[in-house]
Amino acid sequence: MLAIFCLMMFLFVSAVSGFQTTDGNSTEQAAVLEQYPLFEDGRAMPMLQYSDRKTPNEKSEILRFVVYVETDPDTDGDGMSDLVKVYMQLPRAAAEGKYKAAVIFDPTPYPAGMYDDTKGYLEFPFAEKTFDYAKLYEPGNKRESTGEITTLQAALQADPAAWNYSVPGSDREGYFQSAYYDYFLIRGFAIAEAGGIGTYGSQGYELCGLDLERDAQKNVIEWLTGDRPAYAEPESNIEVKADWCNGNVAMTGVSYGGTLPFEVAVTGVKGLKTIIPVAGISNWYEYTNAQGIPLTAPIAYNDILAALNAGSVFEDDDWLVPNDAYGAVLWQIAADQLEANG
Repeated sequence: MLAIFCLMMFLFVSAVSGFQTTDGNSTEQAAVLEQYPLFEDGRAMPMLQYSDRKTPNEKSEILRFVVYVETDPDTDGDGMSDLVKVYMQLPRAAAEGKYKAAVIFDPTPYPAGMYDDTKGYLEFPFAEKTFDYAKLYEPGNKRESTGEITTLQAALQADPAAWNYSVPGSDREGYFQSAYYDYFLIRGFAIAEAGGIGTYGSQGYELCGLDLERDAQKNVIEWLTGDRPAYAEPESNIEVKADWCNGNVAMTGVSYGGTLPFEVAVTGVKGLKTIIPVAGISNWYEYTNAQGIPLTAPIAYNDILAALNAGSVFEDDDWLVPNDAYGAVLWQIAADQLEANG
């Protein structure tokens, strides 16, 4: 935790416009009164009152809302570029323009909702037929913006059901790990969570390990730095801009969520200042092999992780009827891994 704290503090200290320090005895009280990030002896001070995610935005110093970031490809073949759902937690003071916030971004797919909560991801109905990967890379039609609302407006009109929900067929809540970042949230950081393409609430196909999955998470950072559009609703063309962001983003996560920061970092995307991967995979082959000897049976692994998190591909609300074409995608991924010994 100490290492994460030190790295996160860098995000504010390096680029927050007009950040303040004080050596008085009332630093914490000043931070709360001023609603502005303050540091004492190199430590960020709590600056707002915590409220949980069930608290209405109207009564909270923390705003919670979702946006849908537009990616480039149309992986599910519906004609439109896939949208990625991003769950935001943001200090109200940043949305009101009192300061620019740095962002801690967790790309872990699991919190959006997992298929094994319903009937077991190993039972996912694969379609045993070849699939042409080129179809996944075909660009989708872009949305034409018909207007813009502020972050404050987006938060006040947001539907809490977008982040307070039970995963279909499960008693597990969505975004179950959002509380991991409360320490940083009350100290002025914004928190972003995005499961990625193909996960529950997003669009497209879950493509574990493919560059398309990586690029979708990269697109979230591009929205945070002002280089890509996001919309208030998947059916609307009303834009929401991250004009409260100071341009500094850190990626972190555990396991699957610790793997994606490695992948995004190598793209050199603007604004990503540091990554803190926890138990992430930096080399897929070595993760499944020990000097060429498979460590898992079967050696195919990416297809299982993809199926586990493929919440967007179901045709029904109970997650019982998946998209047939996606079954072929998973079968092809598994077949290729088996042929390549991982």
